[in-house]
Amino acid sequence: MLFMMTAGLKFVVLIRGGGSLEDLWAFNTEQVADALFRATVPVVCGVGHEVDVSIADYVADKRVATPAMRRRNSGPGARF
Repeated sequence: MLFMMTAGLKFVVLIRGGGSLEDLWAFNTEQVADALFRATVPVVCGVGHEVDVSIADYVADKRVATPAMRRRNSGPGARF
């Protein structure tokens, strides 16, 4: 559905702070990966903490190690 809701957006930011593997598992699903792949705008993903890596991180156009780093990596002039 993400690809159908991006009209007028410059990019999508998918972030979530750390947690247990179970807390972050939603970002490892085929449904999320497919939505990110089909997005018509760049996707920045920052899920968990630096050591956490999800399938969403691999599919996104840009991965940031932590949600806090998103601000530095998706502001004006960001490159994807």
